[in-house]
Amino acid sequence: MAGGVPLEVYTLLTISLPTWLYFALSEQSTWQATIGKRVFRLIVTDIGGNRIGFGRAMLRTVIKLLPWEVSHLTVNLPTSIMFDPEPKFRFGFFVVFALLVLYPALILLTRRRQSMHDLIAKTIVLYGKTRHKDSVQRSAGG
Repeated sequence: MAGGVPLEVYTLLTISLPTWLYFALSEQSTWQATIGKRVFRLIVTDIGGNRIGFGRAMLRTVIKLLPWEVSHLTVNLPTSIMFDPEPKFRFGFFVVFALLVLYPALILLTRRRQSMHDLIAKTIVLYGKTRHKDSVQRSAGG
């Protein structure tokens, strides 16, 4: 496989899709968290403190991993950067950099410490041992 579209499809099916499913299925589950979030007692809820559905969890995940996906596209298309006989700097790297600055900046600038994926999906990450919104201690971001 020399790259380009076949490499991008392969990356999408073997890396991106399983990762998206892990995050979305974990965060919409009764645990409301990935393994890492569970270790730190974090849960993902909607703005009202309720469990989110699969669609919202998938939207949140796709937006959260957008810099990762843009970097895949930038490296793989139109020709894989590894096999490009005349590699040049690709504009997609500017987009990745901008997103990697914007996402954490939003956490610092929003009242509930929400990043882009939380704002778009209307979710929030909360710190607390239980899933009940009355026992949630504070907003955690992420």
